[in-house]
Amino acid sequence: MLRVIKVGGSLLDWPELAPALRAWLQCQPLASNLLIAGGGTLVEALRELDRVHGLSEAVAHDLAVRAMSITARFLSAILPEPVLVSDLPDAATAESHSIAVLDPVELLALSAAQKVLPRSWDTTSDSIAAWIASRAAASELVVLKSCLPSGHTPAAWSAEGYVDRHFPAAASGLSVIRCINLRERDFAEVSCTTR
Repeated sequence: MLRVIKVGGSLLDWPELAPALRAWLQCQPLASNLLIAGGGTLVEALRELDRVHGLSEAVAHDLAVRAMSITARFLSAILPEPVLVSDLPDAATAESHSIAVLDPVELLALSAAQKVLPRSWDTTSDSIAAWIASRAAASELVVLKSCLPSGHTPAAWSAEGYVDRHFPAAASGLSVIRCINLRERDFAEVSCTTR
């Protein structure tokens, strides 16, 4: 069983991220865990540079993906037990209690070549994680953030800005999506089943 976990960029500068993530993982059923780090403040800085310099959407998207490579390495540094992987087969062969952090650059280069995901600000790390979860046939996608959405469907989450605009399409092949507020002590959750 593979669980894809998107670690929101809003959590990256939180001093309690590593212990909270470990505590949450200990409460979960055994699975291979594939972590995908959001872009956090690095991507926010790129958004500002895009605003100032008017980059093309494709260039801005590609730079944001490169930032996710840096945040993946950061996440694997503060959680020393994970293995850093660059492809899904590496993650899929992991043991059932393992943790891997995905550097998505190579995988997303393939996506860009195949024109699977739109290369724009409409496609953030949320949609990237959903696409990867779908491609890997993950049993669930878990979105860890600093808050919870008020709606109960991917479309509602997108409409309220909890996830990006492309997320409902990217998540359409997933059967279970869970949103967790990692900053809450009891790890409050909103989930949906799409099938």
